[in-house]
Amino acid sequence: LHGALLTGLQPSTTYYYSCGDADMGKMSRVFSFTVPALPNSTNTYPFRIGLLGDIGQTINSVVTQDRLIDSRPDIVLNVGDLSYADGEQPRWDSWGRMIEPLF
Repeated sequence: LHGALLTGLQPSTTYYYSCGDADMGKMSRVFSFTVPALPNSTNTYPFRIGLLGDIGQTINSVVTQDRLIDSRPDIVLNVGDLSYADGEQPRWDSWGRMIEPLF
């Protein structure tokens, strides 16, 4: 796993990023996220929070994910038991492809 610390982010601002190694020509597509507005500012509400847990990798997982996407959450909290890959990298890869539209 990798981590990054982002500082200096501004409220109500959308940021774009990609991951990979540009020197090797291996970059992901471009993703984005939007920093929420400050409390008591205009456009603060509604702020939709999606909560996801024990998603696994079944047709039910896809249906649940699609319903969450349809609700247009501002942020999604994935609280655990993600892929049930049990150390199998191909299962992690398939889970990543499945869940990517949500994030």
